[in-house]
Amino acid sequence: MKQLPGDTTSFISFQGRDDFPLHDLDTPLKPFVVLLDLPDEEDVLADLLTEDVERIYCAFGQGGSFFEKLPTREDFRTYYVHMATCERKNLRENLIRLSIERKWSKNTIQFMHQVFSELEFLVTMEDGLPGVNPEAPKRDLTEAPCYKRRVGRVQLEERFIYASLAELKERLQSLRSNKMQEAYT
Repeated sequence: MKQLPGDTTSFISFQGRDDFPLHDLDTPLKPFVVLLDLPDEEDVLADLLTEDVERIYCAFGQGGSFFEKLPTREDFRTYYVHMATCERKNLRENLIRLSIERKWSKNTIQFMHQVFSELEFLVTMEDGLPGVNPEAPKRDLTEAPCYKRRVGRVQLEERFIYASLAELKERLQSLRSNKMQEAYT
C-alpha cells in the first residue's frame, strides 16, 4: 500500500489508525481510496463514495470490533457485582485479577465500564474511583449509545470483512449508486 502514489491516493481511517498519512475528510478525495478500517455506520462510508473515486482498496485487518467479542450478559453481571461488592481500597488489584480469570481485555473492561457509566449505573465517587449508583433506574444494556454503536460496527464489519471479493465489490458499488441516486433526487 505504501507503494501507491501519495498524490492520487487518500488513506481513510475511521477508528484513529495513524500508520499512514491520513486524508482530511473535509477535503475532496483523491481518485484512489484506501479504507484502513470501517466507520460505525454504513452511511458514513456511503458519503465517501463519490463519482470522483475511481478505485477503492480495502485494507481491513488490524483492530476492529469484530475480532473482539461482545461481552455477554454474564460478563456484565460479573463486572457490576465486582464493582458493587469489592472493597474500595482493593478495587484496582481485584479488577486486574478478575480480568485475568475471565480473560477480559483492557478494551472489554473499558467498554463494560462505559456502558454502565452511560446508563448511570456507575458514578465517580469522592475518592475518584468508580462506584455503583444505588439510585440508578433499571435499564437494559442495549439502551447505552456505546453498546448500540459497538453492535452496529460489529454487524458492519461482518458484512464487509467476511465478504468474498465479489460480495465486497457489489456492496461498495451498491452504496455508491444509492448515494448518487439520492444526490440526483
